[in-house]
Amino acid sequence: MKRKLTFATGMAVGYVAGTHAGRQRYEQMKQKAHELSRQPTVVDARENLRDHASTATKTVAAKVTEVASELTHKLHASGDGESGPLPR
Repeated sequence: MKRKLTFATGMAVGYVAGTHAGRQRYEQMKQKAHELSRQPTVVDARENLRDHASTATKTVAAKVTEVASELTHKLHASGDGESGPLPR
């Protein structure tokens, strides 16, 4: 029983010491990331990426709308009253 209590105490002390050290390291990394995110180069890259993503989203949305419209038109045009599989 004494060995189990000693082991559990050692684990608890190790856990507390590890979490404290881990928290300090986490705060350091968080601070560095914050500093890095404020660098002009990073800000410019983020804005450029945002612009490219916006343009790409609009392009894809327009293409999807175009294809869906063409498909709808083809389906309506091929509706000659017969049932069965759609023509390819």
